[in-house]
Amino acid sequence: MTMRPVCYEIYGDLWPLPCDICHSITISVSVELVRIVKMFIVRGFKVNFANCSTYDDKLRGGKITQIKIDFADLYPEALLNDLPPDWLITYYRQVHNQKISADKYTGLSCACLHPEGECDDSCVDYDIFLAISNLESWLGDKDVRACKAVLLLTGC
Repeated sequence: MTMRPVCYEIYGDLWPLPCDICHSITISVSVELVRIVKMFIVRGFKVNFANCSTYDDKLRGGKITQIKIDFADLYPEALLNDLPPDWLITYYRQVHNQKISADKYTGLSCACLHPEGECDDSCVDYDIFLAISNLESWLGDKDVRACKAVLLLTGC
């Protein structure tokens, strides 16, 4: 699904269409991450992409859920310190026409391992809920005005 980062309209399609009202382009967001993406945007973060996907773990058995939030800017690590358990700061570069951009961007990532016997839908859903709830609690403790001020002062 996609979401407009200014007016928060949500659509079932994956095409980046401009909004007639807010003129923003949609971003790809998994349904589980809509709330946390809104929380980041309200605090001044530019979200580029947010995905939550579960795969079969072919090496160990069971399943793995990968949660990824990519930002459209390079943020200072100090702004993202003390992340909840299992969440990591990541860095990436965009690729356009098979060329890697010189610009570096920040992201957040979390991997949930669901071993055999604990990988049915309810166990997986609970682990995803817990990981996202932990991030929401962490971000909820960040003052909106303070986040915007720090982002402004760092040039983001």
